[in-house]
Amino acid sequence: MNYDQYTHNSKNPIVRYAHRSRLSNALSLFKNSTSLDILDFGCGDGNFLNSLSIGNRSLGSRSIGFEPYMPIKKDFKNLHIYSDWTQVISNTKEHALFDVVTCFEVMEHFSEELQINNLNKIKEVMKDSGKLIISVPIEKGLMSIIKNVRRISISYSGNKHIYTLKNIICSAFGIKTQDLKKLREGSDYLSHMGFYFDDFEKILEQNFIIKEKRLSPFNRLSFQFNSQVFYTLNKKP
Repeated sequence: MNYDQYTHNSKNPIVRYAHRSRLSNALSLFKNSTSLDILDFGCGDGNFLNSLSIGNRSLGSRSIGFEPYMPIKKDFKNLHIYSDWTQVISNTKEHALFDVVTCFEVMEHFSEELQINNLNKIKEVMKDSGKLIISVPIEKGLMSIIKNVRRISISYSGNKHIYTLKNIICSAFGIKTQDLKKLREGSDYLSHMGFYFDDFEKILEQNFIIKEKRLSPFNRLSFQFNSQVFYTLNKKP
């Protein structure tokens, strides 16, 4: 099954709505933007960049992606997506730093150490006046139960040590057990289990200023009834 069949084209209407709302929120942040050079860090199959291009937005001379794990979708072969970070660095040296860096649903797959390392990478390719737009999933509260039950149904084989009843309950209450802490360690591509957005928010505040925080899909409701949180950030002076 392709990645988009798990997300914005999922047969599950709740999952489909959550992911399509996430994309819609991301695109809305560029509604009135022009002449911007953009890097999408961890761009996945390229769906966000492709959606931007379809909207005929005059975003600037560069709109590129960085994705070391996932192949881009066959239909998106016209996108400029790099799999090696040195290519991104070379691009900035040849042209300029980026006005905007986006990073959607990526950081939850890294340990805290790698989160910090990747945020530092992002800072290096941003203009001082640039901004970072980042989203991460909400993996605590009511929605975490729904998400983890679904994950059991589609990928339980080989992940029994992750999706245990204890881990699911502890995640719902935001409890950090030793088992959950271990799941957040290492250099591997981590699962969502044990990732808490409010902990990550503290890491963001070490090097960035949070200009806006938006919950998705229902910004006026508490995190208990939402699937993702978006941050718009500026570099600290």
